[in-house]
Amino acid sequence: MTPLLALTFGALLFLAYIVVWLIMSPYPLSLPFSLLTLLRFLFSLKSTTRMVQRVPWNTITVWEARVKSTPGNNFMVNLSNNTTFTYKSANDLSLNISAAIQSLPGCKCAALLMPSCAEYVCLWLGLSRVGCTAALINTNLMGAALVHAVKTAVGESESKRVVVSEELVGNVEAVKGQLGELGIEVLVYYHVSGKVSGFNKLLAQTSGISIDQEMVPVRAWKSDLFYIYTSGTTGLPKASKINHLRFYIAGLMFSKLCRAGTSDRIYCALPLYHSAGGMLGVSGAICAGATIVLRSKFSVSKLSSDIVTNKCTIMQYIGEFARFAVNGSKTPELDALAGKTCRVAFGNGMRPEVWSVFQKRFNIPNVIEFYGSTEGNATLVNNTNVVGAIGVIPWFAKFLYPVRLVKCDNSDGVLMRGEDGLAVISEPDEPGHLLGLIKDNDPTRRFDGYTDKAATEKKIVKDVLTKGDKWFASGDLLRSDGFGFLFWVDRIGDTFRWKGENVSTAEVAAAFISEGGEREKIDDVNVYGVEIEGKDGRAGMGRVALKAGVKPGSLDFGELYKELAGELPGYAMPVFLRIPLKVAVAEEGEAMTGTFKHKKGPLRDQGFSLEAVGGEEALYFRDDGLKVFVKMDLEMERGIREGKIRV
Repeated sequence: MTPLLALTFGALLFLAYIVVWLIMSPYPLSLPFSLLTLLRFLFSLKSTTRMVQRVPWNTITVWEARVKSTPGNNFMVNLSNNTTFTYKSANDLSLNISAAIQSLPGCKCAALLMPSCAEYVCLWLGLSRVGCTAALINTNLMGAALVHAVKTAVGESESKRVVVSEELVGNVEAVKGQLGELGIEVLVYYHVSGKVSGFNKLLAQTSGISIDQEMVPVRAWKSDLFYIYTSGTTGLPKASKINHLRFYIAGLMFSKLCRAGTSDRIYCALPLYHSAGGMLGVSGAICAGATIVLRSKFSVSKLSSDIVTNKCTIMQYIGEFARFAVNGSKTPELDALAGKTCRVAFGNGMRPEVWSVFQKRFNIPNVIEFYGSTEGNATLVNNTNVVGAIGVIPWFAKFLYPVRLVKCDNSDGVLMRGEDGLAVISEPDEPGHLLGLIKDNDPTRRFDGYTDKAATEKKIVKDVLTKGDKWFASGDLLRSDGFGFLFWVDRIGDTFRWKGENVSTAEVAAAFISEGGEREKIDDVNVYGVEIEGKDGRAGMGRVALKAGVKPGSLDFGELYKELAGELPGYAMPVFLRIPLKVAVAEEGEAMTGTFKHKKGPLRDQGFSLEAVGGEEALYFRDDGLKVFVKMDLEMERGIREGKIRV
């Protein structure tokens, strides 16, 4: 056989293998094309990083090019106050802000406290243009947490300032004395009512004035664009450093995978102080020249009408967004119309049991699920429509993207190591700690961490694949199948040990979601472990939020016990339940962060103490003898603590 014939025969055999694999594979036939799209994104990313290392470049470079190419295109349509900014009008305001900030002495960092709106983006664009870093403060913060966030950002600056919009002046007024003691000046920005503050007067005085370019630092991709704060699920939030290239990469990923262009309209009901809306959505729109249709606060009742009326083509989601939409929507016919214009939903945190229902309800052809932390370098993407997967790295392409799953102690994330001192790689379907390789000389593999150096060091592990290597520790447990699809398992620390077994809070929470029986009355559950004196590990507890109109007394706790026992092993079934006596409105973020992540820290601290829980919630104990959850009283609480009641 000649070499040419052998090569042809080999190619035909390989092609036949691919065809047979595609036919017999459980994955969609479009998988090769989806992987090719991911590969093209990686090549675009590499070419961009080579470019920015050769020339002065930052976010303003990209923004100015966009304004020049599509000045009249709408940049942001705000449905909450019926305002529209084109790319040119947004640029004009940002230039005005740049001139105003430059007139203030020593402004190197300023904290921003403002609802989602175009003016908010113009503020940090204006700050960035003159070399000033913005700190994007969570609008839900108040009291000590607010002071901490502002101080974290501007504490070391020569000139300390926080810009607050008129809607949130009350948040700052309550702590104005504390901010004053720290030397932090408060600038109030009236952008809705027409009132005039000192900052508004400054904007009027500097309108049309050019900035002094000699005072502007050289544009650099590695400079901090802004700080985004972690959600604070277990403590005070940390300020994550976001450099200019990181912001651009987020938009490049969004625009490339969604195949967005100048005619696209991106529906965003997510807070712009966080990475999903403020980085992916905003940067994605700038990269594509698309329009952001902004709803400053997520509303189930407005979701479909917003998308249909405004002809949105891309929808952003996060956390429990999809579940709220599926459970709370009362307009199925309108929901189905959403897919007439909306061709893709892009986001993260969609539960597998909600995914297909959401996609069918809103008639959306494609769901692109991604995984990533604000500060981390281990981002994953699933653009293949494989339900439940949060990313894909095919086994034959692992060398292209250095992230790994390694065995660890699920309670604290400490890596398991072999005799050579290196980490032990997880096998397929075996949970592992997700790590991302850190390379300081590779812009895409950097880990800039937080403003807190000690917190940064805690997120770095060494000697994983080779001696001396450094990796970002995500703090998350994932598993990978044989092909390379990755699936969420749990947050390290959320997984707890009970009866000698590891209990996944995500697995327990999923058991509470059902379309039939008593669990159909449950809207959401926050699962965590609590300590019991004299017992090893932590006993499971679930804080149950009931659906609107469902009263706690209407639950059949014997039937609920039976339903949960049918899906969970004994060690994983919650020992305690706590149920608010007043039904909370989920979309208002009760007991959640602004991005719909459950707050577990305070609940763990309260444990099963009736006094700590207070009179607004009822506590229940799992009685395995009676096979029912029984309401607790002080006598039962003492019995559990003293070991008289068996747990």
